[in-house]
Amino acid sequence: MRWYVRHFYDVGLAVGFIALACGVLVSLDTLQQILLLSFAVLCVHEFEEYGWPGGFPSYMNRVMFPKIAARLGKESGPSDRYILNQVNSVFVNVLAAYPFYAVPIFFPDLIWLGLAPILFNLVELLIHGVGAVVATKSPYNPGLLSCLPWLVLSVWYIVEVTRNDLASGADWAIAVGYLIVWIVVALPVGTFVLLSDRNSRYPFAPEELSRFEKYTRRIHTVIHP
Repeated sequence: MRWYVRHFYDVGLAVGFIALACGVLVSLDTLQQILLLSFAVLCVHEFEEYGWPGGFPSYMNRVMFPKIAARLGKESGPSDRYILNQVNSVFVNVLAAYPFYAVPIFFPDLIWLGLAPILFNLVELLIHGVGAVVATKSPYNPGLLSCLPWLVLSVWYIVEVTRNDLASGADWAIAVGYLIVWIVVALPVGTFVLLSDRNSRYPFAPEELSRFEKYTRRIHTVIHP
């Protein structure tokens, strides 16, 4: 358990490569190929955030959350375990995100099921590419680069379902509703309420935290608190 929560993103990178291999070896239709690639990018995205160049735990706990907490009149916590720790990172990135992205691959005819993660790709792009960049006045934040292939895949998927008239108004409505429910359950409730703990026994390891400094020294940034 402890080994996995410490290395989930390393394991996830291997899972992403396996997904790509399946895409080559298994006969899939176009929508399945897009969804499979989107899942593979998810694995790369998480590795970029936590593994290489990494730094997302420090970035979230030392930079972003203190800004949010100050506006809400709340206190931040130990930056090695609050508001993110290893356990709630596994929850949101694996237990919540893997099924959300992987299940639609097996049910490509349920367009709303595939649309939800495709739309979330665009949400992630807005968070990393606009919100975080503006908030920190930094040209880079952990996870930004891997959002770019998500943009291509999302546009491709939407073009495919639109051109072939595969998505009804109900599909779009259900997809948006499902996405909103998933975001609320996965992020505010699951990650930041139920599983956040200032006294968590699963803090991030020193080497995970030090990755933050490694890349901030190499780019022009003012994201240091």
